Amino acid sequence: MKFTKNLLLVAFLLLQSASAFAANWVLVGASYNSQSFIDTDSMIREGNKVQCWVSTNYNEPQTDIFAIDYKNDKYSSDISFIEYDCYKRTSRDLEFTSYSEKDRGGAVVRNVTLSSSSPSRIRPGSVAEALLNFACKQSMKK
Repeated sequence: MKFTKNLLLVAFLLLQSASAFAANWVLVGASYNSQSFIDTDSMIREGNKVQCWVSTNYNEPQTDIFAIDYKNDKYSSDISFIEYDCYKRTSRDLEFTSYSEKDRGGAVVRNVTLSSSSPSRIRPGSVAEALLNFACKQSMKK
């Protein structure tokens, strides 16, 4: 009886911890060489700004010329924590991690926190614009 209670408690705790890290990835944009997703569960809106996780899978491995060891390591996916300014139509990367495999799998190629990055204008008609539009619209629903 005690074993069963302990087993149920462990199962419950595992389910709770798994749901704390759950993500809701939505395909937002694609180009000839990549697909980009937003985690709608991570969206934080403050005024005109939205912060959220964005993940991109690449059809062909990308060369990371900025990797710390300067070996031009290849990566097949990345994830960024991005701040969008819905009024100014800019974006600013806050964190960036690239992975050797798609869907944020395999080895970490590079992991960077960008505490002082500057906002960048978003090009009309780009996947970046689709991500901004989705994040700004979707975050209003929360």
